[in-house]
Amino acid sequence: AYLNRHRLARARYALATSELNVTEIALDCGFNDVSHFIRCFRLLYGTTPKQFRREISTRPNRKEK
Repeated sequence: AYLNRHRLARARYALATSELNVTEIALDCGFNDVSHFIRCFRLLYGTTPKQFRREISTRPNRKEK
């Protein structure tokens, strides 16, 4: 469970900071099955990786005040 949470945290960071696609991020973070990665991500964060990335990209940058 700890290892999965760690991998998912790395994936979440990569989704927010890189241009890699979801498959590349899943594989880079140690998931062999993208479907399993998406299910685990949704269970932990309540959203899919694609939705998470979309939400991050539409949030206003806090530094631009």
